[in-house]
Amino acid sequence: MSRHTISTSHASGPPLACGDQGVALITTLLLMGLLSAIGLGLTMLTMVETWLGAGIRTSQMLAYAADAGIARVQVDLTQAADWSPLLAASASGAGSAFNDGATRAVLADGSVIDLSAETRRVQSTSDLLYGRASANADSPSWRLFAHGAVTDLVPGRVADTPVYLAAWIADDPADGDGDPSTDANGRLMIRATAFGVGGALRSVEATVARAGPPGSAGRPSAVKMIAWRELR
Repeated sequence: MSRHTISTSHASGPPLACGDQGVALITTLLLMGLLSAIGLGLTMLTMVETWLGAGIRTSQMLAYAADAGIARVQVDLTQAADWSPLLAASASGAGSAFNDGATRAVLADGSVIDLSAETRRVQSTSDLLYGRASANADSPSWRLFAHGAVTDLVPGRVADTPVYLAAWIADDPADGDGDPSTDANGRLMIRATAFGVGGALRSVEATVARAGPPGSAGRPSAVKMIAWRELR
C-alpha cells in the first residue's frame, strides 16, 4: 500500500513590500506624535488654568486688602476731631495706630517695598491728575499715614496672607482754601495700596467726609465714604 503524503500550507498573504512597511512606520510615528501633542496640550492647559486661578485669587486678595486699608484709615479719622494736624507732614505722632514703623518692607519672596519711593510715586501720579503745587495751590500733598502687614491688621485671621498694606491721606482739592495741609471742608482723600509677592499690587482711592460736625468738647464724628475708584 502506497503512502500518500499530504502537505498543507498556511497562506498568510503576500509579505509587505519595503515601501508598505515604511508607510506603516511613518503612520505609527505620526499617531504617537499626535497623541503626545494632545497630552502635552492638556498638561499645558491644566497648568495655565492653575496659574490663571492663582492670579485671580491673588488679585481678589489684594483688592480686599486695599479696601481694608481704606476702612482702617476711616477708623482712625473718626478718632480725630480736627483733621488738619493729620495732613501736616511734620506732625509728630499724627498718624494711624496701624503703623509698623518701617521705612522698607520685605515680602515673602524677598522683594522690598521702599515706602519713601512709593510716596514719591503716589505724589507723582497725583500731580499728573491735579497739577503740581506750583501751578495749583489746592493740589493734594500726599502723606504716608498707615502701613504694615495685613497679618497685623487682623491678627490671627489672615495668617497665610503675604500682603503688605500702605495708605496715604491728602486734603480734598475741592475745598479751595489754597492750603493742602489744612482741612477746610471736612473731606479727605485716602489712597491705599496692597503689595503682594511677584510685584503684584492693587490700589484704590476714596474721598471721605464727616457724617456731621464734631460733637461737643471736641468729640469726633463718624466718617462716610462719598467716592471710590480703583487705580490702574
